[in-house]
Amino acid sequence: MKMKGKPSRSKTSKTSQSKLANKKHNRLAKQGKLKKRKKKDKDQQSQNEDKLQHKNSGKLQSQVKNDSEEEDQLNPEDVEFYGTPGQTSFVSAAQKRLSNGMNGEKIVSKRKRTYSESGEIYEQEPRKLFAGESRKNMKDLLPIKTKKGIIPQMIEEPNGETSSDIIERDTIINQEPKPLPQLSNIQLLIQRKHNLKERKKKIALLASDVIENPEENMKKLRELRLMLEECESDAYITVKKLVMLSLMEIFKDIIPGYRIRLLTEKEKEQKMKKETKALQDFEQGLLMNYKGYLEVLEKYCTGKINEQSNRQRRHGVKHIHIPEDASQVIAELAVRCMCEMLSNHPHFNYRNNIIAVLVPLMNKHNTEVLDTFLALKIKEIDTSEDLEENKKKKREFMSRRERKKRKKMANLEHELLETKATEDKKKKVKLHTEIIGAVFLIYFKVLKGYRKSTLLPSVLEGLAKFSHLINIDFFDDLYKVFNELIESEDLTYRESLHVILTAFTILSGQGSALNIDPLKFYTHMYNTLLQVHAGCSSNDLPLVIDCIDCMMNRRKRLISQQRILSYTKRLATLSLQQMPNGTIAFLGLIRNFMLTYKYLDFLFDNDSQGSGIYLPELPEPEHCHAHNTMLWELSSLKSHYHPAIKKYAVHLGKMAPVSGEGQLPLQYKKPPRDLYNEFSTEIHVFNPPVAEKSTFKHKSKKMKMFMQEDISDMVVQVLSSIPD
Repeated sequence: MKMKGKPSRSKTSKTSQSKLANKKHNRLAKQGKLKKRKKKDKDQQSQNEDKLQHKNSGKLQSQVKNDSEEEDQLNPEDVEFYGTPGQTSFVSAAQKRLSNGMNGEKIVSKRKRTYSESGEIYEQEPRKLFAGESRKNMKDLLPIKTKKGIIPQMIEEPNGETSSDIIERDTIINQEPKPLPQLSNIQLLIQRKHNLKERKKKIALLASDVIENPEENMKKLRELRLMLEECESDAYITVKKLVMLSLMEIFKDIIPGYRIRLLTEKEKEQKMKKETKALQDFEQGLLMNYKGYLEVLEKYCTGKINEQSNRQRRHGVKHIHIPEDASQVIAELAVRCMCEMLSNHPHFNYRNNIIAVLVPLMNKHNTEVLDTFLALKIKEIDTSEDLEENKKKKREFMSRRERKKRKKMANLEHELLETKATEDKKKKVKLHTEIIGAVFLIYFKVLKGYRKSTLLPSVLEGLAKFSHLINIDFFDDLYKVFNELIESEDLTYRESLHVILTAFTILSGQGSALNIDPLKFYTHMYNTLLQVHAGCSSNDLPLVIDCIDCMMNRRKRLISQQRILSYTKRLATLSLQQMPNGTIAFLGLIRNFMLTYKYLDFLFDNDSQGSGIYLPELPEPEHCHAHNTMLWELSSLKSHYHPAIKKYAVHLGKMAPVSGEGQLPLQYKKPPRDLYNEFSTEIHVFNPPVAEKSTFKHKSKKMKMFMQEDISDMVVQVLSSIPD
């Protein structure tokens, strides 16, 4: 019993020592102090494995003998077939039989065999071609990379074509391409018209679908927007213009009357109703497409699209290049689209971005920029200067309780304004005051330092329009500048009309209390009227009518008799050389003079009313003796072809009676400016319309011509001698 226990103790001690050795080995490995194995240990281990292999191989000699006889009987064709990749091998099947015993039992080796000790693994490798073997009808495949090296692969081609034959065939095909059909210019034009027609249909269908149901057709809006970036069609420039205008009209119709707020991350993750989700998707899709549309317009406005195409061309990327002559047209169209979006929807998103793009484009020295100020519809500004000082004084004397009450009332008024959804009038007036101040600052700078520039007509026209808003402190300085401009005689007749209109608008408004004699302006206007005729200056008749109305009708008690008589005669003279609307407007001014100033009956009397004769060429209206002339022009206008002018001339010939015989029909009792617009011929329509020809046929008698033959020959001879 004691002897049996000893081996167990030794066994436990051995196991404990092995555990300790393993722990030590692992600790040294972690610390990196483990020594590397030498080659001798590996060689010795391989020798031990070979010995074990020879022992096991002896047991299988009897079974291998029978199979080796069958292996010796394999044909060379079967061996060649084995090298073909992707197919089962006859030799591999034979080797499987070798792995089984004579009685069908499977023999499993306890370890993996190496390439050096057995020929079976070598037989499984694909064979290489020898030097004498031909490589015809063989195609190279991708090689296989193994531990021993790279093994090439080949396969037999079914048609007997090699890779070189295929390459030669492809080169022949590439060298002899089929010639494309050559189209004439007419055929190219027809093809372009056809493509453009198809594009127009597509644009129309997409636009109509989006307008019909915007919430469900956001994808079609995106498709239409992406057509701005295409460059494949031969009419891509025309397509871009059509798409720009179509998108502008679509956005003008479908943009809501409120500003869309961008959703936060929490709001996107929230659960919501189906209707709310659909509305949010529509708003976000609309905002995304609107942003993309504005980005494309910005590129065209600033010319960045060609810069981007040049960069893409350098890197070999497909690009969109627009010719220079077409880029200018597209840029102007893009600016127009952005202006339309800003003017129609100034409340919507990205309005500040649009302004940031358009304002730098206005930094030019031309008259069109200043003409934009004329579109301002400002009629009221804040003229109280000490408004803020009065507020400060009131706050100083207010108690704490009154301040709290005032603050609550201000908040309540603000809430009431929000519920009314109306614009605060105070804020509006304050904003208009700031705008007018900036506009007048520009105007005064031009008047001070750039009087001979091309900007002067626009400045004078702007001052004439906003003259009722000019502060009274600037009147003296302005009149000095206007007198200098008139005395310099460098102004054109249109510029002088603007100067006169501005000066008299100021005098008829806030400047009526000033002691200023406008004699020079009356004289200058009297001489300028002769330059207005039915030709190139006929478009300035509205400005002339406004000047006469402001000079005569608004200053009735401040005008002398000789001045009224001379201006009436000058207007009657001008009425003979105007279009029908200009003539009837001047007759309307004369009628107003007759109704206001009763002493105009001197112009209907043949007898002279004093010494001297009428001198129409004299530049001074006060000394031309207009009281000794007559309005003989009215007798000529009575035979005018226009029926309205005939009636007006007859009415004035009878000294403009208010009632009774010769009174003016009610339809003609209008201000001169309205008469000018009503009888205008700009749209090529005659007012009143011309009567149609009567269908009644009169029985006409044939008139016989009694003429001698000698006289008729003489007439023909004379007419033929006259040159064309």
